[in-house]
Amino acid sequence: MAVWRRRALAIFPELRRRLERRDIHIADVFTVRVLPQFRLALEVGDERRLRELLDFAEWCLSQTSWELSSAAGCSFYWHVFDRPAKITDVVKWLTPNVIHRCQSMWMRVLSADEWIAIEKLLPAASFGHLR
Repeated sequence: MAVWRRRALAIFPELRRRLERRDIHIADVFTVRVLPQFRLALEVGDERRLRELLDFAEWCLSQTSWELSSAAGCSFYWHVFDRPAKITDVVKWLTPNVIHRCQSMWMRVLSADEWIAIEKLLPAASFGHLR
């Protein structure tokens, strides 16, 4: 079993059969499980679940495999700011690594006003040489 599948299984044991049969794609895991559960954990303040989901997403984002990193970027991080009321809460959970890797994508997908508002909340150290 691929490493990402084992990691996904640790946080989504209900997917055991599908992950073992390989009829689920990593992008599906992000779209159907990670993103909705991230939103729910954010709403209810479940810090343990948030950390678990974000650790998985960041691990995927940081992999050299295009399949893993693009699934994390396009199916998860692309959408983390979709709920304006939770932007401040989301920013608190983003690591400098994620901010550095995703900022150019966010600059493209968000409106200029949305990006300016988010950028003000991000720690300056996260931008490195790109700021």
